[in-house]
Amino acid sequence: MRSFEEPLIASPDPQLIKFTGSADIKLLPLLSNLDGDEWQPELIEELARHPEKRLPFFEKLKSELRAIHAMGVLVDWEQIDPAYRNDLTSLLTDLAKYLHSGKLELWLCIPVGNDIAVFDLDALAPVVDRFVALLFDENGEDDSPGPIASLPWWNEWLDTLLGYGDTHQWIVGIGAYGYDWSKSNEAETAILSFADAMGRARFSGTRAISIEAPLYQPHFTYEEDGISHSVWFLDAVTFRNQYKIALKKGVEGTAIYRLGKEDESIWRIIAHPKLNSKSIEPIRTADRVANVGRGDLLIPSDEREQGFRRVTTPSAELWEARYEKFPKYPSIYHRGGSATNQVVLSFDDGPDPVWTPRILDILKQEGVHAVFFVVGSRVVENPALVRRILAEGHEIGNHSYLHSDLSVATEAWTAFELNATQRILQDGAGISTLLFRPPYAADTYPKSFEEFRTLVRAQQLGYLCVSDSIDSEDWNEPNAADIMRRVNERRHEGNVILLHDGGGDRSATVAALPEIIRYLRHRGDQIVSLQTLLNLPRETLMPPIPTDDPASSRAVAQTGLHLAQRIEEFAWTFMIGITVLLLIRTGIVVVLALRQYRRTQQALLEDSSVFKEPVSVIIAAYNESKVIASTIRSILASDYAGFFELIVVNDGSTDSTAAIVARLAAEDTRIRLISQNNAGKAHALNRAVEAAAYETVVMLDADTQFQPETLRRLVAPLVQPDVGAVCGHIRVGNLTSLIARFQSLEYICGFNLDRRAYDYWNAITVVPGAISAFKKQAIERAGGIIADTLAEDTDLTLHLHRTPYRIRYASRAIAYTEAPDTARLLVRQRIRWAFGTLQCLWKHRGLLCSLERPGLGFFSLPGVWFCHVFLVALVPLVDMMLLISISWGSGFSIIGYAIFFFALEWLLALLGCFLEKEPLRASLWIFPMRILYRPLLCLSVWIAIIRALKGVWYGWGKIDRRGTVNVKYNIKISQPAQRKAA
Repeated sequence: MRSFEEPLIASPDPQLIKFTGSADIKLLPLLSNLDGDEWQPELIEELARHPEKRLPFFEKLKSELRAIHAMGVLVDWEQIDPAYRNDLTSLLTDLAKYLHSGKLELWLCIPVGNDIAVFDLDALAPVVDRFVALLFDENGEDDSPGPIASLPWWNEWLDTLLGYGDTHQWIVGIGAYGYDWSKSNEAETAILSFADAMGRARFSGTRAISIEAPLYQPHFTYEEDGISHSVWFLDAVTFRNQYKIALKKGVEGTAIYRLGKEDESIWRIIAHPKLNSKSIEPIRTADRVANVGRGDLLIPSDEREQGFRRVTTPSAELWEARYEKFPKYPSIYHRGGSATNQVVLSFDDGPDPVWTPRILDILKQEGVHAVFFVVGSRVVENPALVRRILAEGHEIGNHSYLHSDLSVATEAWTAFELNATQRILQDGAGISTLLFRPPYAADTYPKSFEEFRTLVRAQQLGYLCVSDSIDSEDWNEPNAADIMRRVNERRHEGNVILLHDGGGDRSATVAALPEIIRYLRHRGDQIVSLQTLLNLPRETLMPPIPTDDPASSRAVAQTGLHLAQRIEEFAWTFMIGITVLLLIRTGIVVVLALRQYRRTQQALLEDSSVFKEPVSVIIAAYNESKVIASTIRSILASDYAGFFELIVVNDGSTDSTAAIVARLAAEDTRIRLISQNNAGKAHALNRAVEAAAYETVVMLDADTQFQPETLRRLVAPLVQPDVGAVCGHIRVGNLTSLIARFQSLEYICGFNLDRRAYDYWNAITVVPGAISAFKKQAIERAGGIIADTLAEDTDLTLHLHRTPYRIRYASRAIAYTEAPDTARLLVRQRIRWAFGTLQCLWKHRGLLCSLERPGLGFFSLPGVWFCHVFLVALVPLVDMMLLISISWGSGFSIIGYAIFFFALEWLLALLGCFLEKEPLRASLWIFPMRILYRPLLCLSVWIAIIRALKGVWYGWGKIDRRGTVNVKYNIKISQPAQRKAA
C-alpha cells in the first residue's frame, strides 16, 4: 500500500506460488503499508476515516488473493496515529466481514511498544481469525544499540498480549536476525543474518560471546576503520528458549522473522522439540554467505570451517550458551564504503551507438567521470565508443561477453566470457581491465550461493568485483522521474549508483542523468571515479597489456571473436530474411485459400450429380487384410448416381488380402480382383489403369475410406473439359494417439490449406494417391504412372502440369485415411515421402520458375522447397540458436522470433479449422505439436537428404495397418448385377 494513486500494489512471486501449490502449503500474503524504508500510514487513515472508500479497496484485495489461490491475508499496518483507533477497528471489522463472506481469513500483525495503542484488541478479537505477535525489535534500526528481544521484555509482552482473545488465536513471531549499530552518524544500522554476525565476530577477532541471564541475548562489539560497532543478534538458543515458553502457554503456533537470515539450527529444534542441547552445539556452515564490512568492492572467500558453541542447561526451561569457535562461512568482505559523501556513477550494458554518446556528452558537459561496464560483443560493434570513453577519462569494466547469466554457467564458460571481453578490449582500446560486474546480479549482497560462486570465479581470474548499492532500476525502462525518485530514496544505502547506457531504450536515463548530478551536488556529495573511491591508482584497475602476453595468441583470439560476430550477424540477417519470406508466403496462402473457399461455397448451389459417367475405382493392395474390406465397403456405400466398377490389384500379398477381396467380389459383380507378383505400387496402379473399362478413373489407397457422397463430389469437376485431375480432401480417421492427432492438424492447417490456395492458381503439386480422380486420357498424355520415384502421385501430378489439363481440388470430397500412430511408423512413412518429394523436385526442376505455369513455377514448387524441405530441415538449427541464446542469457530477441512463428502457425491452424468446420480449440494442438512432432519431421527430412546425397537406393517399405479408421456409413451390398459395357 503506497499512495492514493496506487492503493494496492501486488507483487506475487511466481516461484513461491508454484512451490506452495505443489507442496500443498497454504499461502497467506502480507498486506503492508511499508514502502521501501518508510511506513505510509496516510492511506490507511483515509480508509479508516471514510467507510465509503473501503469497498473498491476490498474488492481489489479479494481479486488479488483469488488470483494466487491464497487462504486469506496477513495485515501489517504500523505507525498509524492512535487517534484513529476506533476508525481502524471499524475498518478491520468491515474487512474481516468482507473476507469471511468469500471464505478468506484475516490475520493481523500486532506490533509491541507504542504502535500497539492503535489496536483495540478486545473489539478485534471476535472478528480477526489470528493475531500475530511481533515480539522483536525491542531496539530497532533507528534506536540505540541494545537487545532485539531480551527474554524479560519478551515474556512481559507475551503475557500482556495473551490477555486478549483466546490463547489459541495467537501466533507468536520470533526474531531470527541481528543488527550492527555503528557510532558513525553517516552509516546506517545494518540488518544481519546469523552468518553475517558470525563472520563479523570472526573477522573482528572477538574471542567469545555468551548467552546468559538476565537478557539471554548474544552481543559483541568491534571496531572497523576507527568506528565502533555494536552487534546484537538472535540465534538457535534464543529461539529455543522463546519457542518453548510460547508452546507451554498454549499459543496456536509460531512465526519466524526474517526467513533467510536465521540460524539454521532452529529448523532442527522445530522438527524435534525435545532435541538435546548438544545437538545444536556444532555450527555447520552450509551454503549461507556471510557479509562483512561496507562498500561495493566485493572480495569473496569460499573458505569454510565449522564453529562451536557450548550449550548449558542450568534449568529445564532455559538454555544458556557460550560461543567458543566462530564458524567460517563463505564470505564477502566489502570495501569502499567509508567515504559516505563520495558517489560513483556506473553504466552497464553498453556501449550503445545511440545512448552512450549522449551520456558521454552530458558527463563531459558536467565535468563528471564514471565507470562503464561494457559487454564484449557490443565492444566488437562499437570499438570507437570504447576509445572515446577512455579518452574522456572514464573507466572501463568487464560485464561479460554475451551478457549471460553467469550464476547458471559453468566455470569454463564464465572464464570464456571474461577472457573474450578482455581480448576485445585489448584489441579495440589497447588496455586491460581488472574491474568486473556480473550481469543480472550486481547487488551488493548476492541473493544466492550461485551468484556468490560467480564472484569467486571472477576473483580467481584476477578481477576486482564491483557491485552497486543504489539501483536506479532504469533497466525496467521507467520515466526520468521514477529514476530520480529511486536515486533519492536509496542514496543512503551506499556509494555506487547503477545506470545503463545500453540494452534497451535509455531515453529516460539520458533525461534523468543531469537531474541526478545536480541532486547529488546539491546534497554535498562528490561525484568521483572508482579509483578515487577505492583509493587505488588507475593503472591498478586498468593495467596495460602484459608484456608477457604473446601478440600471436591475442591476434588468434581476437580474429576468432570477430569471426564469431560476423557469423552471428549473418545468422540474424538469415533469420530476418526467412521471416519475411514466410510472412509473404503465408499472406498469399491465406488470401488464395479464402478466395477458393468463397468460390467453393458459391459452387455448392450447383448440382454435383450432373456428372454421371461410368467410373473405374482402382486400389493397389499389398498385405492390407486388416483394412481392405472396410475400404471396399465404403466405396460400395457411395451414393454416386452413375455406374462404377471397383478394381483391386493384389500386388503379391502374402496375407489374406486376395481372399477377402475375392469373397466380396462374389457378393458384388462390380468388384474385380487382379493378382500379380509383387512389383510395387506404381506397377500395380498401371495394371489397374490398363484394366479400367471407363474414361474416368478414381484412385484411393487400401486404407482409405470414402463417405457416401465422396465419390460423387470427387468426380464432379471432371465435367469440365479442361480438368484432367481432381484431388480430394484427406482427413485422419484414427485419432487414437497423440501422433495421429498431430497429423490430423497437419492435414488441416498444412496440406489441405495449401491445396485450397494452390487450386486457385492451378498450382497443386500433388494429387494424392489416397483420394484422386483422373481422366484416363490425361494419365496417358502424362506418360502414365512412372515407377522411378517413391512419390508416384507427385510425379504424375507434375507430369500433368506439362499437359493442357488443369488440376482441381474438391474440398468437400472427404476421405479418411489411417495415419501412423507411433513415432517409429511416422518416421518410416515421412522418410519415404521426403525422399520421393526430393526425387520429384529434382526430376521436374525444369518447372521451377516456369513462365508457362507461373503459379506452379513461382509459388507452389518454391514453397515445397522452402517449407517442406528447407524450413523443416532448419528446425534443429533454429532450436539450437534459441537454447544457446537462452543459456547465454541473451535469448530475448530470438524468443521474439520463436513467438512470432508460433503465433503464425496458430493463426494458420485457426483458419484451417474454420474452413473445415472443425472446433477452433483443436488449433491449440499446434503448440505441443511444434515441440514434440516437428523434430520427428525434421529427422525424417534429414535422413532423406543424406540418403539422396549418398545416392542410396531406397524402397517403398510397408506401413503396418491397425484397421482403426472408424467411418460410419450405411451399406447394402448389391445383388449380382450385369456390368455395363465400356
